[in-house]
Amino acid sequence: MSQPIDPRSALIGTWELLAVQFESADNGERQDLFGPTPHGRLVLTDAGDFMTVIVSGDRPPTRDVARLFETMMAYAGKFDLDGDKITISCDLSWHPDWVGTKQVRFFKLDGEKLYLRSSKQTHPRHPGKLGYGVIDWRRES
Repeated sequence: MSQPIDPRSALIGTWELLAVQFESADNGERQDLFGPTPHGRLVLTDAGDFMTVIVSGDRPPTRDVARLFETMMAYAGKFDLDGDKITISCDLSWHPDWVGTKQVRFFKLDGEKLYLRSSKQTHPRHPGKLGYGVIDWRRES
């Protein structure tokens, strides 16, 4: 008889970004937040560290700081698990409003893929509009 998989152990590692989208709570419509080919990495450690960096795949070389800010997302902190919920105590973020907050995500593991979904919230790129962040990953290591 096989042992049940420990979700914490299964999450530990490095993950490569496949897609990042905003799903509207109104109609379920999804929009790519960082274009059709974003780049990113998610790292979860056995010590409880969570760190992610995501950038647009078509990010042009520029000195336009506002444009650079709009084409990336990054945050880090300690994480805890409760069932299918991962809570990140955010202590570092590209967006200052997230520092000191608890970022809640719901996860599903399917083989070498990890699917993250936020609770209903606004996103800095969609102020005033409620929806879900949906981020798909593939295991790197």
